[in-house]
Amino acid sequence: MYIDLVTGSARKRRSSARDGYIRDIWDLLGYAAVIALAFYLWPAQEASPEIEREIERGQVVESQLESRVQSTRSDLRARMAAKIALREGNENRSPSDPAKPGTRSEYGSSEAENAIERLEQFRQRPDWSILPSDIANIQRDFSALFEQGHGAIPAIRHFLRTASDIDFTSNGLDEELGYATLRLALFDILSRIDDSAAEAIWFEELRAIHSPVEIETLGRYLEDHAPGLYQRDIVLSAREALSQAATQGAKGRDIAPLFKILQEYGDASLVPELEQLPEMWWGQYAAVTLASLPGGTGLSSLRYRLAQDSPRTNLGARFALQMLAQSADQPEAQAALLDTVRQNQVPDALWREIAWMIAGTYQVQLNNPNADMPNRYQSSTPTAIHSVNKFISFGPGGDQVLFGVRYARPQLSDEQMVPRLELIDTLLSETESPAARQALEQAFDTVWSSYNEGEQW
Repeated sequence: MYIDLVTGSARKRRSSARDGYIRDIWDLLGYAAVIALAFYLWPAQEASPEIEREIERGQVVESQLESRVQSTRSDLRARMAAKIALREGNENRSPSDPAKPGTRSEYGSSEAENAIERLEQFRQRPDWSILPSDIANIQRDFSALFEQGHGAIPAIRHFLRTASDIDFTSNGLDEELGYATLRLALFDILSRIDDSAAEAIWFEELRAIHSPVEIETLGRYLEDHAPGLYQRDIVLSAREALSQAATQGAKGRDIAPLFKILQEYGDASLVPELEQLPEMWWGQYAAVTLASLPGGTGLSSLRYRLAQDSPRTNLGARFALQMLAQSADQPEAQAALLDTVRQNQVPDALWREIAWMIAGTYQVQLNNPNADMPNRYQSSTPTAIHSVNKFISFGPGGDQVLFGVRYARPQLSDEQMVPRLELIDTLLSETESPAARQALEQAFDTVWSSYNEGEQW
């Protein structure tokens, strides 16, 4: 009986559980029917314009991300292929073996990299340790870089971007090597390789540096490689470097190369900047540059300077008078010279130089005539130089170095000679100074003789 009671009880529990499960299922079916009916009866609504725009924007972003992913994958595949190729190329060489000439690396040929590394070692060498054999080794490395040609360009570019320069003047190597710094040497090597990539490197460095010597050097290379194309950038770099020097100081650097650039490629837009430069700093450099601007556009500034002080008592006014005499074929300069003579403001001791300048046989210039730097203000025809005087003036902005060059014949074109002859004749009629008349008569004879020789040819 006990067994019957147990089995009966179990049977009742199973029946009760089954009935519960069935009720749960019917409840779920009812809920689902209600929800379906609600969706069916709910009125359909269109997406708002804002939602549509968000959807479109999301699609565009998704498309851009997909394109970036594909590009990244392509770049990764290319870089991995390059690394694999480099690894396979190095598997046949033991780590202790030197790189073979022409082997490629991240920065060009390994031979070029080795040459750069050897050159960098001289940064740590004291002056007394430099031997004649070291100079030969440096020259050999320069030749190795040149011989590598295009393969040396990545290594040179990497050094120019990341490494500090080496000053060869500190250990006396500049005279033997022909370069003041390693960077200047590398710029020259790039010019001799004559690769299109060199032009890009020159331009990159031009816009990144403030060294006056390097700006002048790079400007010359760029102008030779692509005449006229980079003149605006060259002038802009020079102006920025000059502005920095005016506010922060020259820091011992020679500023003259910047004025050479402004003299070579500048225009009337430079006049306000040159007028604002402190006269005690670079007044003479500015005056030479103003006198050399195309079309005589800087002469009005010199004339104004001359009107402020007398050349008899003020050195700045005296130098302005000399620069006006050097530009004596320009109407602005002629008017200033006549006014000064009529006011009897020219010292007798200055007349000889003034007359030479009007005659074109004496020039005060930034360029050293004995250097290789071309000077467009000199005649293209080789001319004998009578003498060269070097003038150095000291000031807060550093030394100003100018060259007074005495030529054997006038450095003038026929078009420049005619107005100068007329000016000399007018000045002779305006002055009674014996020193002035003697100097002007000699100047007239010199120019007239040279003009007649040109007419005969």
